[in-house]
Amino acid sequence: MDDNEESIFSLARTISSYEKLIELDENKFEGILRLITKQKIIKIANDCVSNLEKNILKNYSLLINIDIVCPFKDNKILDSKQLEEIFHIFKKEFLEYKIKYEKSIFSESNLHNKEESKNNNLNVLPQSEQIEKRLEFLKFIIKILTEFKQYDNLKEILMEDLLLNKEQKRLFINQFIDKFKEKREYWLNKEEINFYELLILEFNYLENNLEY
Repeated sequence: MDDNEESIFSLARTISSYEKLIELDENKFEGILRLITKQKIIKIANDCVSNLEKNILKNYSLLINIDIVCPFKDNKILDSKQLEEIFHIFKKEFLEYKIKYEKSIFSESNLHNKEESKNNNLNVLPQSEQIEKRLEFLKFIIKILTEFKQYDNLKEILMEDLLLNKEQKRLFINQFIDKFKEKREYWLNKEEINFYELLILEFNYLENNLEY
């Protein structure tokens, strides 16, 4: 066991709450989560959602790592209501940050903006890295909503121009359509059929610029 593994093991023995875990470097999240019980992980996940808007990028990272170690779907971690809450908090925060980020690219007052928010944890990272972390979480949200078959929220993401640009939309829609074509069973419910119909129309529009 090297020093890092020993450190992770020692930390895992003392980590019993979300509050203790979130104070650590996020690079330690996965290693520690692998060494604690499923019951503790579920409690940490619930507390993470309750505190999502505090130190939001770190909480995004924690949720991603929880799913890696103890997949939400397989282990019944979080429910539909909590996923709705995560999605709406993420959407609001993402759009606000993206608009601010895009404006700052063309702004000559970056220095003033940084000074104003120097005590904000979100501004520890360069802005480009912050937007990348949010895009990583957006991909994660799409994955989780797909697993839980939350088609209304998926439609909202895939149709919202401010969330995904044209190329990103095309990529995700293509992936969904490919999965649809691979389906061996034909027992799709009405909601699924409507979802895939919408994706096919949107894909045609993106590819051919059709008015429909």
